[in-house]
Amino acid sequence: PTDEEKRLEDLSFEIMGEKLKLNEMLEKFAKMTETGHDPFVTLRFGDDLTLKAVHDLCVILSSIETEKGIRIEPPLPGHLYYKAFMPDESFRQREERISQPWELHLSVENSKITGVLTQIEQIWKDGKVWPDLKVKDYPVADPEALRKELDNRGPGLPVVLVFAQSGVTYGQLTTFIKPVLSTHPTIHVFAD
Repeated sequence: PTDEEKRLEDLSFEIMGEKLKLNEMLEKFAKMTETGHDPFVTLRFGDDLTLKAVHDLCVILSSIETEKGIRIEPPLPGHLYYKAFMPDESFRQREERISQPWELHLSVENSKITGVLTQIEQIWKDGKVWPDLKVKDYPVADPEALRKELDNRGPGLPVVLVFAQSGVTYGQLTTFIKPVLSTHPTIHVFAD
């Protein structure tokens, strides 16, 4: 694979100072749990990992975070909880949501990440079971513009659904959303 398309097998992990590949890491966790240890794991994703790679890794980690497996610690400051990368797929459908969080659509052009912040207003009408949805888009060129738009539009729900190209990196994502994590701590990331 190219540097931009690292496979999970190519990633390196560090456990107690020891650098390992994915299969070696999983074997190490298995040995720890078999001998009665409860591994508590702090995740720190590399900034160069694509969102697709982060998602795939989180699926694997989720499968071993069990009563007899590993325990994943809360995220480090400025980072996202690993389950943010495994959102409920039904959240993609606006019409199916009970409430409407913010949406942030990220894309990369000429190595620069930009976004569109989307506000969805539910308009309830007499005699209707489901509301009409009024959608407003606000271009956000950088993290500061994202913070400014949220401040100008009112906080809304403290949730942001992020829709990003799968090639966007973890570092690009966290840099872009960092200014809003204090007011919108629940993030769900869809890598398209």
